Amino acid sequence: LFNSRGDVNSTALDILGGIRSACTYTGSAKLKELPKRTTFIRVTQQTNDMYVPFEVDTKLL
Repeated sequence: LFNSRGDVNSTALDILGGIRSACTYTGSAKLKELPKRTTFIRVTQQTNDMYVPFEVDTKLL
């Protein structure tokens, strides 16, 4: 089992909000258009570590 971080409804709404944002950002009017309007790039941990200095510390917000 795992520790929960909130109710299912709240989590589902967060996921839907992210999908809605991605569709808006890519100009996708429908969810099925999203794969046609995006390019996914696989990155390594090394690539992610390179951008750490540019991340915003959410504790300060």
